[in-house]
Amino acid sequence: MSKKYKDREDAGRILAREISYMAKKRNIDINQDNAVILAIPDEGVIPAYVVANELNLKINLIVVGKLKLPNSDIGFGSITIDGTTVLNDAMINKYRLREDKISKIEKEVIDKMVNKIELYEIPLINLELLKDKYVIIVDEGAETGYSMIGAIKSINLITEPKIIIVAIPTSSFHAIMVINRYTPHIVCPNIVDSFFFQVRNSYNEYYKLDNEIVLKYIDKIKEKNILFS
Repeated sequence: MSKKYKDREDAGRILAREISYMAKKRNIDINQDNAVILAIPDEGVIPAYVVANELNLKINLIVVGKLKLPNSDIGFGSITIDGTTVLNDAMINKYRLREDKISKIEKEVIDKMVNKIELYEIPLINLELLKDKYVIIVDEGAETGYSMIGAIKSINLITEPKIIIVAIPTSSFHAIMVINRYTPHIVCPNIVDSFFFQVRNSYNEYYKLDNEIVLKYIDKIKEKNILFS
C-alpha cells in the first residue's frame, strides 16, 4: 500500500530517520566533515532542509530543470545549470522532437534556472568541494528519475564523491530502476509500482511552491548557518 506523508516537512523527518538507519546499518558515520545535503529546487528544498536540520548537516542546492513538451507537463529529460542533459530518447522519438526544438526548450529552461538562482541569493555550490564526501541528494519524489540523474551526472563530471546517496520520500518503481543505473545507494521509504504514479498522491497536503515559501526555507538555512559553500 502506498504511504501517505502529511506534508513535505513530515516526509523530510521520515527520510532523515531512514538515512540515519541506512548509515548505521552500513557502519557509516555521517557528519558535517564528510557529508553534505544537496536539494533539488524548488520542491526538494523543504524535505532537504528538514533532513539537514535533523542530521546536523550542511546543505546547498543543485539546480536541475525539467525538460517538458511545449504547453504540457509531459517530460522528456532534464538539464542542470552547467548544461548537463539527460534525455529520454523514447519520448523524443514518440513526439518527434527535432534537435532545434530541444535546444530551444533547453535554453528556455536554463534561463528560468538562472533567474531562480538570482532570486535565491546564495552562491552556486562548487562541485569540486564534494570530492571524497557522502553526497545526499534530496527531492520531494521521483516520477521518471531524470532530474535526479541529471544531478548525479553533473556531480560525477566534475568530481569524485565518496558515494552519492539519493534520498526521496516517494518514487515510482520505474524511476528507482532508472536511478539505480547511476547509483545503488537509494533511500526511498515509499516505492509505488504503478503506471499512473504521481508524487502529489503520496502527500495529504500537497501544493505548488511559490517563491515566497522557497525563500522562507532558504532564509532558515542562512539563519542556522548550515549553508555549504
